[in-house]
Amino acid sequence: MSDGSLDMDPEGLLHVAFGVDSVAHRLGAVEPPAADENPPASIVAWLDELPRLAGELHQVADVIRTVAGSVSVTEGEIWARFARSGEG
Repeated sequence: MSDGSLDMDPEGLLHVAFGVDSVAHRLGAVEPPAADENPPASIVAWLDELPRLAGELHQVADVIRTVAGSVSVTEGEIWARFARSGEG
């Protein structure tokens, strides 16, 4: 990908989606501080955003999986057309 192109390898995209889901799961698993800990308000605000961020990352992973599926279908169609054109 050093030439600036986007690698559309379906297996690679699925691997990326799995990684994004893993990060989202970890963010969603962060527990809020105990009531007696009193962290700074900025940290509490940041921690409160983690579930929303996790949900958005899961959505990104879903989009990546959809793209991977579309790439697989498109790639299959291209190969089928190529095979048919060679038969004539």
